[in-house]
Amino acid sequence: MTDDGGHVYIYAVSDARMSDDKTYFNLVEGESIVWEGAPLPGYRTLLFATNFVPLLFFILAGFGIIFSSDAGDSFGIFVGFIGGVVVLGFLIAFASAHLHYSKEYYWITTKRLVQKHGFIGYRVNSIPLERVSDVVISRSFIESFFGFSSVHVQSLAGQVSYGRFGAEGKLAAVAEPEKIQHMILELIRANRKSEKLTI
Repeated sequence: MTDDGGHVYIYAVSDARMSDDKTYFNLVEGESIVWEGAPLPGYRTLLFATNFVPLLFFILAGFGIIFSSDAGDSFGIFVGFIGGVVVLGFLIAFASAHLHYSKEYYWITTKRLVQKHGFIGYRVNSIPLERVSDVVISRSFIESFFGFSSVHVQSLAGQVSYGRFGAEGKLAAVAEPEKIQHMILELIRANRKSEKLTI
């Protein structure tokens, strides 16, 4: 954690766990966790909307087909079908958003950034701090609408980078992204100084 003076406070643990008490990665010698957290709840709402909105388009297209046809007898059946599709789509979109959201978690250590993500299963990626070239904060229109910002981590391996801003890693919907950005940059500077690299 950091204070207002920009100092980084570290708490040492031997492995990285969440509330489910599973170990997701082990710390190497001399490594400590500086910060950890999950996305803000607005991210789950965004995931739900991105799953459900395409379904609404399908429903509106279906109503357009009904109103353009002469088959008036099938209108009641179609409305019932659409109602069922809406309910089923709502449940699938909600379950999908919840599963994805519950698998997102982030750690910042003295040596790397670690992201856990997934849907049914999960995957844990890490980016060594010495490979980080920049840390970018994004607050797009969609992110602003749902009330959060994200932190994108760009690496020196540009050809292997994924996502927006050429970022290899993303800490989506985090609280206080400016502090997280500052923390990562300070850790990189401290690591380079300790390894006698140029700053």
